[in-house]
Amino acid sequence: MEQLKLQSAELTERLEAERERLSRLEITRETAGELLARMTDGSAADEPTPSAGDASPFAGAERQVVGVLSVPQWQLGMG
Repeated sequence: MEQLKLQSAELTERLEAERERLSRLEITRETAGELLARMTDGSAADEPTPSAGDASPFAGAERQVVGVLSVPQWQLGMG
């Protein structure tokens, strides 16, 4: 009986750790989605502009989301 209680406690700890991890992943996914939406709809324009000393060589460049490029799976003779 004691061994089962110990296993149950260990599993409960693991479950709680995984729930915390899942929560962090959900927050990360939501944040990434919000950032992607801001990049694609142009609402990032309301952010403060950097000072002259912090100017980026890419300042004013248009941002575009690039799609996924799929390539065929490698086969013998493809090089």
